[in-house]
Amino acid sequence: PYLAGVTLMLALALPQLSGQYGSVFGGEQGLTTTPPIAPGSVNSQQWLAWIELLCALVVIVLLANLFRSRFGRAFRAVRDDEVAASVSGIHVARTKVLAFAISAACAGLGGALLALSTGVVNVGEFPLSLSIALLAAMVLGGAGSLIGIWWGAIALVYMSTWSTSLSKQLSLGSSAAAYLSDAIFGLVLIVAMLVAPTGIQGGVRWVLHRLWTAVTGQTATAAATGAAADRLGPGSDAGSVPGTGPLAGAEVATTSDPVPPTRRGTGAPVQRRGNGPP
Repeated sequence: PYLAGVTLMLALALPQLSGQYGSVFGGEQGLTTTPPIAPGSVNSQQWLAWIELLCALVVIVLLANLFRSRFGRAFRAVRDDEVAASVSGIHVARTKVLAFAISAACAGLGGALLALSTGVVNVGEFPLSLSIALLAAMVLGGAGSLIGIWWGAIALVYMSTWSTSLSKQLSLGSSAAAYLSDAIFGLVLIVAMLVAPTGIQGGVRWVLHRLWTAVTGQTATAAATGAAADRLGPGSDAGSVPGTGPLAGAEVATTSDPVPPTRRGTGAPVQRRGNGPP
């Protein structure tokens, strides 16, 4: 909570520096950026989109390999239980600082790419509501999952477009249309947390696991039944195979005779006390 509070404090305090040092940060107008020059006859917007997509893929590959390394295991250990992680030899404070630095680097790269897309860097491009929306998108997609971030980003980007088209169809006023996107996003977030507490990716993973279990279970049962029928020959009933019918356990319990224990090396049955001679 202290780290989150300090992060929020910096997000509110640092934008004020642009007004105090206008000659350095450009004041309210901000700083202008020059987009990369596209080679040949390629459109500049398409070239920038390819650069952003390439950067996103490189970051995802690096993070996926990081999560599979010892640093990723340390991150998960600290997330699950700090006391147990500390007892196992993990430096909790150092791990938290490393995780914060990596997340800040990813956020900085995203901000730089956004500045290239908009062509200007000012305070208005990075409001506090954007940080809250990104956090909500992470929770919606599935925290702790790289694929879940994609789901959250899709919902965050296209929710405003869908809300704009919906407000036009419903003929809503400008004041209602301005808050329609936030209302829809909040409603989707609440429904997702009730239906899939682990996010969209967690719900997708749960559905795929259930489908895989159902398919593999039915396939294994059918294969075992078919193999038993093949052993009996044509015209046989698979239910008559011992151990495959619905009463397999009862059949074994009623038909098998107990075998008395024998003395080792003699073959003679062991005489139980009180039963008399065998």
